Amino acid sequence: MGRSLNNLRALIVDDDRAALSVVSSVIRSIGMSPALQAVNGEDALNLFRSAKPPVDFVICDYEMPKLGGIGLLKALRSSGHTVPFLMLTADADMEAAAAAGLADRPSAAIAP
Repeated sequence: MGRSLNNLRALIVDDDRAALSVVSSVIRSIGMSPALQAVNGEDALNLFRSAKPPVDFVICDYEMPKLGGIGLLKALRSSGHTVPFLMLTADADMEAAAAAGLADRPSAAIAP
């Protein structure tokens, strides 16, 4: 049997503080624990690595300063982490998604 929603821990990553607030509100409204938050991929990577209990899934913006969503995803995957990863973007750039190897992945959805 799977874990209940209130036991899942999310990491939300977005350089837009309003977007962080909206996504966090949605997370709480469905009964989940308050999410960890980061404003760029570098901060998110540090939070992910130090999180106790560990992060169960990541919701991340595509384009951010320091380390964007693709960079964060690659860093997590290259270190062996298989955590579910949902990437959000205001721009539907299928060429960039294909170049990053995301366009054919069932775990990736791209929509404006």
